[in-house]
Amino acid sequence: MLAQGQLKNVFGLSIGITPGIADLYLGNPLDIWPSHNTGPVYHIFYSVQITETFRIGPYYEYEQARYSESGSEGVYGFDRYSPGINWLGQVPRSALHVEFGGYLGYGLLKARNWDRLKGFEYGLMAGPALDLKRFGAAIHIETGHGRYKSSGSPSSVLLFNPKILLKVYYKFNWSDILGKG
Repeated sequence: MLAQGQLKNVFGLSIGITPGIADLYLGNPLDIWPSHNTGPVYHIFYSVQITETFRIGPYYEYEQARYSESGSEGVYGFDRYSPGINWLGQVPRSALHVEFGGYLGYGLLKARNWDRLKGFEYGLMAGPALDLKRFGAAIHIETGHGRYKSSGSPSSVLLFNPKILLKVYYKFNWSDILGKG
């Protein structure tokens, strides 16, 4: 349980990259495995501290994904939008610690010549973090999968999506902000 007066809410922002090692499959009518290029990822999150070492909450993520086909000179791209829920645990209970957890999201892929693709994403995350009373920072390595479907073209996209994220966050109690208590 949380001690009286312990900060219970966390709001944060992340910026990172999807390394070019990610796998990407584009289904019918394309049926190809193009190269997933390195691209930026932006992430915003809020969570509630349930215990001293566990928190859970919603997130929203945006990625500008770029890929190229072997033998082709063009670079193509799509935008990935993903709201979801993530959870984190930490060990040990100290300012400098390791965080580990996971996420489950609902993704939407949009590109100029594609029908909208929708699907679920899931994955794991881990990395070092430093808490300084109200502020904190973490570097997370995330790995996950997404499976997206469409009744149009392409009919499916499979995405293995590792990410490296630099996260900064602020811890607070709503009563401090709203002036109650």
